[in-house]
Amino acid sequence: MFAKMKITHKLTALLSIALLGLVFTTSVSLYNIQETMLEDRKHALKNLVQANKKILQYYYALFEAGALSETGAKEEAYKVLRAVRYNEKDYIFGYSYDGTAQITPKAASIGKNYIGLKDPNGVYLIKDLITAAKQGGGYVSYAFPKPGDKEPSPKLGYAESFAPWQLMIGTGVYIDDLEAAFAQERNKQALIALVVILIVGAGGFYLRRSIMAPLKMKAQIQEFEETIGSVVKGVSLAVTEMQNSAKSLADTAEETARQAGAVGLASESAANGIQTVASASEELHASIGEISGQTSKTVQAAKECVSETESASVE
Repeated sequence: MFAKMKITHKLTALLSIALLGLVFTTSVSLYNIQETMLEDRKHALKNLVQANKKILQYYYALFEAGALSETGAKEEAYKVLRAVRYNEKDYIFGYSYDGTAQITPKAASIGKNYIGLKDPNGVYLIKDLITAAKQGGGYVSYAFPKPGDKEPSPKLGYAESFAPWQLMIGTGVYIDDLEAAFAQERNKQALIALVVILIVGAGGFYLRRSIMAPLKMKAQIQEFEETIGSVVKGVSLAVTEMQNSAKSLADTAEETARQAGAVGLASESAANGIQTVASASEELHASIGEISGQTSKTVQAAKECVSETESASVE
């Protein structure tokens, strides 16, 4: 089917396939960028939780060694973790398995139960974080207001469990900055794709014209050759007919001269006139032959021009 298509349709199809491939590649690239950005953020959260979990393990080891009571070890560990800050405003939090706050930057929240806390989307964020922690650690997406804001913003949390004290320890970061960074990258990729589309479109248009122009010229030359050939053939036939007629008249004149001796001079004069016509006819035939030869040379030169143009287009 493709082989039977016109060359213009083939070019259009190829350009369309190339542009669709570009759109697909750009879409896949954007998806991979978004996933990579999110995975980097997840990896950072996990590292933070595991690093701060070592503080709990350190003080629990002091309790096991008898250096501190269990209550004293908890108090010291929680005190240290409550003071931890990163990215200026982000913090570590910890909740007992029943949802009671143990580690939080707000002193007024310590000892309160938040197991039923929901975000605007209906996500039980503390409950889900505790569940993820018990399952060996996991991520929870939820919405929570930034400090000083009333409207919730998208946030991603990660939590792990510290089984000896029945505690979930975790942290969370806002991810609206990821969305803004992705939007910027998406706009950049879209601009690049647009430039490529314009370049490919312009190149395709130029290629189409460079291919079609020689083909069109070739068709015109062929048509011209056929027209000239028809004209030359017609004139040649007319001249041949004229020669035949002149010869016939000459033969008739000679016969008349033989039969009418009394008017020999007049007949000879008529014969000479008709012979002149025959000679002129022969000269005309020769001239037409020369014109035909010159026309063939012109057509051949035009064909060579077309061939050179096609070669230049391919290069």
